[in-house]
Amino acid sequence: MTAAIKPVILSLNLRTLQLGGPQGWVDVSDPECLLLKALAAGPEQRLDTPSMLAQVGKSEDHIGKRALEVQLVRLRKKLAQAGAPTPTIKSIRGQGYQLCVSLEIRQSS
Repeated sequence: MTAAIKPVILSLNLRTLQLGGPQGWVDVSDPECLLLKALAAGPEQRLDTPSMLAQVGKSEDHIGKRALEVQLVRLRKKLAQAGAPTPTIKSIRGQGYQLCVSLEIRQSS
């Protein structure tokens, strides 16, 4: 008999701006928190690029999109630090992005 693999569920604390998982807690910025919250709430945990840009107050020009990509790189690293399996956030060509991990949103400690 093989042991069932338990899915990894990360926890996002909106009050402390921390992301927790099997490897511990990681601090996230307010924009990163907003992105995670929006992705988790989207259908199939997906969000189009214009909506993501609006979440972090960036314009839809090249500079805004590049700034979003940089934030996503940092966010992927933080998700991995917390113990999320890869891929954590994947790009969907021509559409946007999808959160590939389970995320529990908490309002308090």
